[in-house]
Amino acid sequence: MPGYQPQTLALPFGARPRETELAARGDGYDYSGVLLVGANPAPSPYTEDFALHAIPRIRSQGPDGSEAEFGSTVWLDKMAANPAGRYTSDGNPAVISFPNGEDRPAPQYAATAAPY
Repeated sequence: MPGYQPQTLALPFGARPRETELAARGDGYDYSGVLLVGANPAPSPYTEDFALHAIPRIRSQGPDGSEAEFGSTVWLDKMAANPAGRYTSDGNPAVISFPNGEDRPAPQYAATAAPY
């Protein structure tokens, strides 16, 4: 599409270059996020564990059920069985809420972080 600039890249087959920065930036492109092939949910983007250039994701379940252990059906069941493990926004964009005793916010978000 003329004039359209994609903001993210989903790596084909999860293949990452040896120099991982090349997946995000190079001659003629500058992505704000790079998605891995898919196997597990991503951590909150506000935690220290979040890597903008290696974002995990869940795959959609294929029609034949192949690789089901990585698919959305399995992960949706896991998240339903453990509601405390899911992140739900408190609706206040000025505050980053997170479970007390769980993941720590990245340093750049510490001032607006509020454990609950």
